[in-house]
Amino acid sequence: DKMIREGTLSDVPALNELYLLVDDANWANKLQRYVLCLYPIVVMLRLFKSFHAQPRLALVTKTLVECYVDIAHFGLVLSVIATTYTVTGTCLFGQDLYYYANFQRSLHATFRMILGDSDWDDMSTVGLQPAGVFHWTFNILLRTIMLNMLLAIIMDTYTKVKESVGVNAETLNSQAKEIWRRFWGARNGSWVAFPDVMDVLESTAVKILEKEFVDRYRAADGALDIEQLMVDAKEMMDTDESLVSMQHILEALPSMGWKQVNEMFTGARGVYEKRYPPPSDDMRALNALRLDVLVLQEKVHVLKLGVNIVNSVQRQKATQGQEVIHAAQLLPPLQQLNEMAEQDLVTP
Repeated sequence: DKMIREGTLSDVPALNELYLLVDDANWANKLQRYVLCLYPIVVMLRLFKSFHAQPRLALVTKTLVECYVDIAHFGLVLSVIATTYTVTGTCLFGQDLYYYANFQRSLHATFRMILGDSDWDDMSTVGLQPAGVFHWTFNILLRTIMLNMLLAIIMDTYTKVKESVGVNAETLNSQAKEIWRRFWGARNGSWVAFPDVMDVLESTAVKILEKEFVDRYRAADGALDIEQLMVDAKEMMDTDESLVSMQHILEALPSMGWKQVNEMFTGARGVYEKRYPPPSDDMRALNALRLDVLVLQEKVHVLKLGVNIVNSVQRQKATQGQEVIHAAQLLPPLQQLNEMAEQDLVTP
């Protein structure tokens, strides 16, 4: 302030302090811009998370997640080749070309050449033959082979992800129409919101269980066995008695039309079948084979046990000077043990 008021710059310490303050302000401005540039990237990542809720949009994010391991290994090979050409370009053209003067500039120039931005005219002035060998080998190895391999890895994973999604996956247009239909139906009263439906489903299931327990333990005069109560609850959850039907929903929500109930149950059945598909014939055959292997293993175990019993008895009889028992006399007990083991394995 003093220098500005007096209009002089003869105070060297004050001038140095001014330069330092300007430099600090400049650095703070740069740091602020660097931090602000990260905000759009964070928003983009949040959008990727939102894309996961839509099957068609999730194709891109799922593809990146599925192929990141292959891309990481491929990137290691690509980085080795690119680093080699970076050092080679520095050695060949670093003395004459500005953008190959050091490793950092040469690395940037190599990345530009991978994308197709190559300065052939400047490189040829250094030497036509070395520039030609460098340029041709670089374009064949990196641009033609390596980049196409990268695209092949991504497209192969994209094809697999697309097959897993299916051809009947909901599009963004159809989902937008569905959201609008539900919103408009909720406003005019022709559509019941799903949070209300979930509340009714939970309360209806609880009422079914309560009614069954009240009817079952009405004669107990309030003296309930807690352990038996837990066993009965598990049995009911494993049977069809605890299932909520369409009629239960219509009785609990009279304003809910049959069309919405049918659509809800059809969608729930589709999700269940997709999440828990029925076992194939090969899987059933494999399970049967595993069961046969377990039965054979148990038979072998029982036979080994019988042999050990026979040997122990024979040694005991021989030590006491008594008559040695024959293995045929232990055959019925061994067969009985074998049948018991087989029955325990086969019976679910």
